[in-house]
Amino acid sequence: MHSTTPGEQVIAPGEVSIAPAWEDWYAEAESWTMVDDDTASRAYKLWNFAADLNDGSIDDVGRGTVVQKLWNAVDHRIRSLHEIYCLNVVKSLLGLPRTSASLDTLHHLGVVRPLILKNLRVVRNRVEHQDRGAPDANECSNLVDSVWYFLRSTDYLVVQKLNTYTLRSGMAVQGSTEQEEFASISVSADWGMRMSGWFREQDIIANAGDSEFGITMKLDRQPERSGMGDVFLSGSVAPASTGLQRLIRDYFAVELPSGARINKKR
Repeated sequence: MHSTTPGEQVIAPGEVSIAPAWEDWYAEAESWTMVDDDTASRAYKLWNFAADLNDGSIDDVGRGTVVQKLWNAVDHRIRSLHEIYCLNVVKSLLGLPRTSASLDTLHHLGVVRPLILKNLRVVRNRVEHQDRGAPDANECSNLVDSVWYFLRSTDYLVVQKLNTYTLRSGMAVQGSTEQEEFASISVSADWGMRMSGWFREQDIIANAGDSEFGITMKLDRQPERSGMGDVFLSGSVAPASTGLQRLIRDYFAVELPSGARINKKR
């Protein structure tokens, strides 16, 4: 790109691709929608029933009921996440098979580790459909604790739904002492994404769709240059962007420790 004065148009509105230089930037929530408390609390009502029953002196029939109610709690939470986050759309954007279960989609997003939950489902099916295979008291207690951890680990997703978050580099825009490099990302109910922020000129290419670049944006305003190599861009993210899958995964890890982000190679 050629040298320009601050605020001068750098490239004409259209499509550009941006390298994902923000992969190590800190993410913070900016706005969210509160979810109906009944949606989050219902799973705990089912869990509490199972936990209270398990605390008593029960036989294999009682332990079978514990397993059934624990699975009901897990299933309700998974269904809630599916509805709140339109996981059918997410599944398509991630390129997962249409037959992928919601639990597998959540695993792909880094929200859950599914082994214990899948084992619970197997035990539940055996108890409910074959009337056999109820776990012993120790295994039942382990399942009660495991489901509690699953619910707690996903509470943040069913209490409120993130609408907008911002990635910050911690570095000042070149030529400015007051403005920090950032990328603000807004997500609609059907996973349409909009992005705006200050990006380094070296990470921008005017030929959109370059496979080496992570995000393709359809610009909605003229780009502006800081005068020292940073460019302000604003527009919608193309669904075919090579880096969109990583952006979706990172959405589910906003304000979590950096280690909670899924490695882009997974």
